[in-house]
Amino acid sequence: ASDTESVPPEKVPGYRMLRPLGRGGMGVVWLAEQLATRQLVAVKFCREDRFGFGANSKAAQRFEREMELAARLSHPQIARIFSGGEVEDVPFCVMEYVEGDDLSMYVREQRLDPKAIVALLAKVADAVQHAHQNGIIHRDLKPSNIVVNAKGEPKVLDFGLAKALEETESASMQLSHSGQILGTPRYMAPEQVRGAAVDTRSDVYALGVILCELLTGQHPHDVSGSRDALLHRIASEEPRRPRTLCRDLDAEMEMLLLKALSKSPDDRYRTAGELADDLGRWQRDEPLSAGRTTPAYFARKWLRRHRTGAVAAGLLLSASIWAVAFYVQSVRRERDRVEKANDILASVFEKLDPREAKLDDKPLSAALGERLNEAAHLLEGEAIGDPLVVAKMQIRLGQSLIGLGYPERAIPVLTKARQTLQSRLGPRSPDTLNCLHTLARAYRGAGMLTQAVSLLEETLVLRKAALGPEHPDTLASMNSLASAYSSIGKVDEALAMSKETFTLMKARFGTDDPRTLHGMNNLARAYKDAGMQEKIVPLCEEAFKLRTRKLGPGHPDTLDSTSNLAMAYRDAGKFDQAIPLYEEALRLRKATLGLNHPDTLTDMNNLAVGYWTAGKHEQSLLLSEETLKLMKVKFGPDHPNTLRIMGNFALAYQELDKMDQALPLY
Repeated sequence: ASDTESVPPEKVPGYRMLRPLGRGGMGVVWLAEQLATRQLVAVKFCREDRFGFGANSKAAQRFEREMELAARLSHPQIARIFSGGEVEDVPFCVMEYVEGDDLSMYVREQRLDPKAIVALLAKVADAVQHAHQNGIIHRDLKPSNIVVNAKGEPKVLDFGLAKALEETESASMQLSHSGQILGTPRYMAPEQVRGAAVDTRSDVYALGVILCELLTGQHPHDVSGSRDALLHRIASEEPRRPRTLCRDLDAEMEMLLLKALSKSPDDRYRTAGELADDLGRWQRDEPLSAGRTTPAYFARKWLRRHRTGAVAAGLLLSASIWAVAFYVQSVRRERDRVEKANDILASVFEKLDPREAKLDDKPLSAALGERLNEAAHLLEGEAIGDPLVVAKMQIRLGQSLIGLGYPERAIPVLTKARQTLQSRLGPRSPDTLNCLHTLARAYRGAGMLTQAVSLLEETLVLRKAALGPEHPDTLASMNSLASAYSSIGKVDEALAMSKETFTLMKARFGTDDPRTLHGMNNLARAYKDAGMQEKIVPLCEEAFKLRTRKLGPGHPDTLDSTSNLAMAYRDAGKFDQAIPLYEEALRLRKATLGLNHPDTLTDMNNLAVGYWTAGKHEQSLLLSEETLKLMKVKFGPDHPNTLRIMGNFALAYQELDKMDQALPLY
């Protein structure tokens, strides 16, 4: 049977298969329509014939784990993964459908010049860096996995899926079930071909190959002959110099390519972000980190970017020489700082391989959390030499810790960043205000609501004064403060600010902008708290519809709207509509965030309340008991979230006249 016949597309619940989009080494992709929303999606079925899936196979388990990791990614240049499952032992995933041409075809048909090509690749490298920061190595980057849409925006496809299916029991070449090499040899790094350990630098190599092909029209190695011959050349030979492939290529781009294509991973860019930075420097005609660090090199770059000034400076040659020398030293110092910063960030992800469930006998998510803590400790000192660089990195680390569900660990990191930024840039600096806003998020996530509200009020006053009342950052502060007011029971303040924010956002961004939809979501909650039931359901339905269409059904914001709509239906007595939505939201939360994430635990509590309200008392108590245990471990016994579910539990037992079980919970 063909691959399209080996899967049962008509049996995927909630979707109507329209037509096959294509097939590759890893799977078969169908264009489908989600029945509930009429949204077009892509559904990928993994090939049974190649990977030998079974209901309990290790390959299927790896596929599901990698799907969960990939679903956490949220980047404009990465195609989103919405959900997944299994049909007759064949794993599948539902992805964003991206209509357009693959990268190579787009470049050819649009006849892009080198600067336009580099601009595209810089966006792709930035997307790959985002994946690396979330612990995911692509391992199959190639032009056919990068689609450029009608707006000229690239989208990277298939993050994490291909490598999740690979064998990891030995250091030998990774093989499929049928003994074939996984991935695309043409874009494999030398260490990948040799079966050695791979890391983020393997993706950097693939990006280098893609860029070389697009700029020169040729592969950095001779691709003639057999597949084995190509693999041998990649593993053992140095790549050809790009300028021998295309004489029009400038020397600096050749240096950049050779650094990305170095046979030894230690000689490459350490991160995709470093590569993206150098691509940006090349576009701006600034010195490259891959460049020759001689005074003549930096002077030439400075003069090229300041042609008019250089003519006048010819009259003052001596002064110019001293200026260039000073510039050289400044650039070198800045590069040293960047390199130290990159060393710290690289230490976070070293040996974190998402193919494995554990590292050092710890769950991978826990290991990543510990690595972020290590990086935070490294950043406490003056290791980089520039406190402002340290502070900005601390903000990024704090944001990562909050996103991973560890807000309490983010608080000391962000507090140090706040102190540095306020002392060096002042309280009204955009960087300082961004740090304050992020610190407030951490306090709120840790259940320290009074501190969160105080910081949000302070940030809003400063942003209004520094940026104006309708600046996007000011509106973000208003939205966050309105939501925080709801959390502490300030119903009138929350409703007034939610209304004002939503009106301003709609006028500034449009109705279907994600920021406006966030404001709509907060307004629905404010209506609920104010007891304005008649306004809640229509608003929640609209937010759910718009977010599903704009962001997809598995996006975290859409899941928030799913839960809110379920709550609105529950309060309106529409239990037959509420319970399926609650259950779907929880299923997707578990798939994308894991069981112990705060958002997952919130949805577990919501579903337990939904079960109780619908009269399903036994199911409610069982789920509440499980949720309470997890919350005590995650948050501690005195966290507001833990206390809230304890209160729900106590009321449930009281309603069942089981006072002996209710009283200890009060």
